[in-house]
Amino acid sequence: MNQPQPKNPAETYEHYFVPAMFLPWTALLLRHAAPQSRERVLDVACGTGIVTRQVAPLVGADGQVVALDMNPAMLAVARALPVPPGAAIQWQEGNAMALLFPDGVFDIVLCQHGLQFFPDRAGAVREMRRVLAPGGQAVVIVLQALARHPVFAALMESVAHHLSLPVSAVMTRLPCRMLTNCEPCLRPRGSKPWPYFLNQPQSGFPNRTALCHLPLTAQRRRYQPLLN
Repeated sequence: MNQPQPKNPAETYEHYFVPAMFLPWTALLLRHAAPQSRERVLDVACGTGIVTRQVAPLVGADGQVVALDMNPAMLAVARALPVPPGAAIQWQEGNAMALLFPDGVFDIVLCQHGLQFFPDRAGAVREMRRVLAPGGQAVVIVLQALARHPVFAALMESVAHHLSLPVSAVMTRLPCRMLTNCEPCLRPRGSKPWPYFLNQPQSGFPNRTALCHLPLTAQRRRYQPLLN
C-alpha cells in the first residue's frame, strides 16, 4: 500500500529530511547535552519537533519541554505527530530573537541547525543565555562551511545555475566563524572563551557539522571530544 504523499513543505521536511538528516544529528546533539530527569528544556527553531520528541522521555514526566518555531506550518505537523512519553510538550510559535520567557527559566537550551538562518544570530544567542538558569547550558549545532558539504555544494550550484546567479548569492553563510562571533554573547563578561567542537570529515553526511557546547558556569561537566 502506498503511503500518503506530503501535502506541503512542512510535511515534506518531516517525511524526507528528518529521518535522513535530522534524526542522526539529534542523537549527536543530545549526546552532548545529556539532559537529566526533571530538567527544563527549550528547543529553539524546533521545526517539526524531532529534537523535542527525543528529549521529552529523557527529562521524564517531571521535566518540562518547550518547543519554539516561527513557522506555524512546521508546528502544525509537530502537533499532529504521536505524542512521546515523558514530559508534556508545549508547542509555541515565536521569535528566537525575542523569546517571550522570563529570565532563568530553563536548564538547557537546544538549537539544531537553526542559528545559521537567524537574521540576528548574536541577538538570538543573547536570548538563549537570558532564559538559562545559573549552571544551565546551551548546545547549538550548525553546519560547517559549504566546501565541506559536497551534497549541499551541488545543490547550491544547481540553484545558482537555474537562477543565473553566482553561488555566493544563493548559499547560506555557514562558516564556523559564526560560532566565534556569537559565543561571547553567552559567556559571562570577562570570562575566558569556551571551545566549540568541529566534526572531522567523515564518510557519513550528518557528521559534517559544528557543535557549540556552551555551559554558563565553570562547574559544568568537562569538555569531551565530539567524536569518541
